[in-house]
Amino acid sequence: MTVKHLGQITDEIIDNWAEQYEQRDGGFYCKKCGGQIRQVTCYVSIHIKEFEPKCAGPGKVARIKFPFCPKCDGDIEYATACYHIPLWAQARPCVALITG
Repeated sequence: MTVKHLGQITDEIIDNWAEQYEQRDGGFYCKKCGGQIRQVTCYVSIHIKEFEPKCAGPGKVARIKFPFCPKCDGDIEYATACYHIPLWAQARPCVALITG
């Protein structure tokens, strides 16, 4: 098993994950190869946008589900990523799905 490092992710990237598979027969399948989609935990380090390009922040880590195709992506144990939010967003609990 491997760890997948996604780098910096955005809302658009997260939304794009769903476009890579299709739902049928009670499951989700890869549009490229037809393999059944699995999901693992993605640990997302929250960073402050004003510190870019550096990755610095409050030390918070969110957990989200990361869908993947074992045939195309290999067997993934878990994923890591970072998500950059504006400094003012730290005080607002529902700025984005990722910060929840």
